[in-house]
Amino acid sequence: MQGVVSLLDEAHQEKIERVQVQLEEATGVHGLCVTPIPHISYHVAEEYEPEMLAATLLSFAGSNAGFRVRTSGLGVFTGAHTIVYLPVVRSTILTAMHHVLWRQLSRVSLNASPHYHPDNWLPHITLIDNPALAEALPEVMGLLRGVDFRWEIEITNVALLYGEGEALGVRFRHPLLPGPEVPV
Repeated sequence: MQGVVSLLDEAHQEKIERVQVQLEEATGVHGLCVTPIPHISYHVAEEYEPEMLAATLLSFAGSNAGFRVRTSGLGVFTGAHTIVYLPVVRSTILTAMHHVLWRQLSRVSLNASPHYHPDNWLPHITLIDNPALAEALPEVMGLLRGVDFRWEIEITNVALLYGEGEALGVRFRHPLLPGPEVPV
């Protein structure tokens, strides 16, 4: 799978990594996140047409300004694979950006994940994605109870992630235009 995302700034990447290290030490489970690059996903597909995708994202980045998002609390996706995440509050700007990206990327992708369709999309930052922690979920949530996850994050890029697990990489990253100082 591949995904069009915004990568987090260095300060928030470090915050995520610190929490993950603390949880690994407390639970004894290592590799808490199978996607070790903190990000917000907009579109995930089995495949993209490389040249058209590159042109689409370069054009998008060159005509859209960066903006801020807020996170609030913790969330849990349940099911066969339990995921603990930071919900990203949907602002007008974030929702509009996602709609534009979904429409443009659907034209250059094969087998897009329906989880990222605008009707289904729940913007989030994955904190824990490890099947081994399903049994320890109550302990994990207790350990996270005192952590303040009300963050404000500057979104400054669009990027393409590819691969899985430790083999996950960034194929390219385009900066968004400098954004005005506006409240989230």
